[in-house]
Amino acid sequence: MVGPLERRHLVLTLVLLSALFLAVGLFGFIFEGEIAFLTQQIANLFGFTGLALLLLVSDSVISPLPPDLILIVIAKSDWREHWYIYVPILGAISTLAGIVGWTIGHFLARTKVAPQVLVNIALQERERVQKFGAWAVFLGAITPLPYSATCWTAGFLGLDFKKFLLVNLARFPRIVIYYLVIHNSRFLMMWFQ
Repeated sequence: MVGPLERRHLVLTLVLLSALFLAVGLFGFIFEGEIAFLTQQIANLFGFTGLALLLLVSDSVISPLPPDLILIVIAKSDWREHWYIYVPILGAISTLAGIVGWTIGHFLARTKVAPQVLVNIALQERERVQKFGAWAVFLGAITPLPYSATCWTAGFLGLDFKKFLLVNLARFPRIVIYYLVIHNSRFLMMWFQ
């Protein structure tokens, strides 16, 4: 049963996601030419393999780099022609990165080498993971919440791996859906003209 506090969090999450999608669409519409130039330069510089490795690292370790930036590169560069190949690969990589994050957190919880900064991050996420369990990971997988920090904390606190694995799979459709929103942001913004 969903209580009023959880309902409030769910509504707030939906409102924030809607605002994020609208902001991305508006930003993409206003700066379309500049974004296309910059993303093509990034695509040429790193290549798909480089961006895929960047995603693996940024979603495995606690990083401020959201995967949406890589999705923007695909949506606004020449790679958009074959998005149906690139985006599912990135979805699988991001899902794998969550497993790596859980494993790192699980390992660090059983050693004495965990740096204090990681312990502090786990303590910040602890309340959410302890209260919501696997649902906290699910929210981290589908929203802009810090996914890697949630995965590390789930491993650090010993959240059952099978439960973690099941909700972690939500990361794959999140990557695809966010890409489709980013890719179609220009069309979405035309509705508001």
